[in-house]
Amino acid sequence: MKKYNSRGEVEEKYKWDLTEFFKDEKDFDTSYQKCSSMIKELNQYKGKLKNPEVLKEFLDQEFTMVALLYRLAVYTYIINDQELGNSKSIAAKQKADNLMSAADIATSFFSPEILAFSDSEYEAIINNELLKDYHKLINEVYRFKKHILPEKEEAIISELINATNNYEDMSSEMVNSEHNYGTVNIDGEKVQVTQTNFRYLLRNPDEKIRKAVRKKILSKMGEYDVSAASILNGYVKTSLTNARLHHYEDVLDEVLFGLELPKDLYNILIKNVEARTSSLQNYYQVFKTALKLNELKASDLYLEISKSDKEYTVEETQELLLKALKPLGDEYIKQFKALFDKRCIDYMGYPGKKSGGYSMSTFDTNSRILMSFNGDFESVTTIAHEGGHAVNFRYINDNNPMPYREPSTLVCEIASLTNECLLSHYVLNNGSNLEEKITGINNLINLVLSNLFGAVREGTLEVNFYNHVKKGNAITADYMNKMCNKSHKKYYGNVVKQDKYSKYTWINRSHYFNNYYLFSYAFSVLAALNISKEIIAGNKEMLDKYLKFLKCGSDTTVLETYQVLGFDLTNDDFYQNAIDYFDEVVNDLSKLIDERK
Repeated sequence: MKKYNSRGEVEEKYKWDLTEFFKDEKDFDTSYQKCSSMIKELNQYKGKLKNPEVLKEFLDQEFTMVALLYRLAVYTYIINDQELGNSKSIAAKQKADNLMSAADIATSFFSPEILAFSDSEYEAIINNELLKDYHKLINEVYRFKKHILPEKEEAIISELINATNNYEDMSSEMVNSEHNYGTVNIDGEKVQVTQTNFRYLLRNPDEKIRKAVRKKILSKMGEYDVSAASILNGYVKTSLTNARLHHYEDVLDEVLFGLELPKDLYNILIKNVEARTSSLQNYYQVFKTALKLNELKASDLYLEISKSDKEYTVEETQELLLKALKPLGDEYIKQFKALFDKRCIDYMGYPGKKSGGYSMSTFDTNSRILMSFNGDFESVTTIAHEGGHAVNFRYINDNNPMPYREPSTLVCEIASLTNECLLSHYVLNNGSNLEEKITGINNLINLVLSNLFGAVREGTLEVNFYNHVKKGNAITADYMNKMCNKSHKKYYGNVVKQDKYSKYTWINRSHYFNNYYLFSYAFSVLAALNISKEIIAGNKEMLDKYLKFLKCGSDTTVLETYQVLGFDLTNDDFYQNAIDYFDEVVNDLSKLIDERK
């Protein structure tokens, strides 16, 4: 795989084309000034929104402004990431950030005015045909009326929380910056252990190195478990207090109300996943067999069971993905191929480019995908995953009014994970050799391990420690360590041997500072498993439902969106059918391992 030392060395065909955003620097500056003027003009509508005609005019102008603002913001974000540290890009990004802040201030009167409507005034607005495209938006604001406090009280609470709610930063700085995790000796060279490389180091075939890396990471975090628990306790107490002040029962009630989900839904998820921990343990038995281990330890779980060294070119990757996603139909393939033809992907890595991969979308352009292509199968899955997001947003933009082009986190991962499932299935059946097939199918399995079993195991800890504090208790290191050990025992059983450091793994979970977000991954991967299984089997009805789902905007609730797919989240079949499919995939892997023998 060719290595690049700078962006200038990368061929144009492997860079994204950003002229769809702005033709040149002059176009960007003109658009910036236009957007700035539009923001200032919005203030004239303050205090006049009870008039339906004025309200419609305000919303029309606001969303015209928002579309341009998002294009400016995304553009400056991605040009900054393509060359970090570029002073010109940093300045442009700061300008866009300032514009975002100005827009927030200029439109801040909207929600208070809507919430101040009397019931009769609200009914007159919500039933006005002139505002039909905005009914869901207005209703969504008014729905929170009983949870919004008087303006002065909201301001006081907001200021207090902004002044004290730095718990996530404190945790991140402690785990990522302040801890020195030491070094390990690999092939005569001292390698620094960090939060960014320890997973890679845990794939080392030398068991002594793996155990040393795990010990260095977790024992160091364990030295500060009291501080970590205190930080988490502070965050949880703040979140619970904020929820109660806004007339919610607790934080979970607040989250579920926002998503319009039934109160028992997360318990249904937990119940169904915990009923099938045997499926997880069965996989690790296959994993253990594949690695020819007498005993499977926690330090072994990052080992790779595939020995494939296949290297893909960008062009081979494109061809592979178009074949793998063919079951989604010609129209979908046309949209996915457009990502290649319109140069929507910035492929190559080089010093100074942001690491990782993402898809960024606006309301009126094609998405752009950033990655660092290195020719391995993970690069292929990155394009499948991020391309799934990109096509989904293309469909959403083409089929929904401007206010409804931002889907919930509980649905936006479905399109990306479904693509990965289809890719894995295709490689299983069409890989050129045994190891390539194992690589493909193991990708799907890893999706389930992290997004379902891992997310629900750790999400259940979150449910428990919130209930613990709600009852008047405090989160302590001892409480978290014991609860973490119990969860490992429940999920891994006797198949994976834990060590004395396993109890500290909760310290590394940054998602605990984003309330109940972990469960979003679980619902999405369950849907993707159900969808891909049926589409692979040739179920035309499911394909039609899925293509319809991809076009759903945010005026459709989470439950309604899943219902488009034919899924009932309160029905155990949704969960059990997906895990049954996981069992089938593990069985396929087991057969490949036997064939390898």
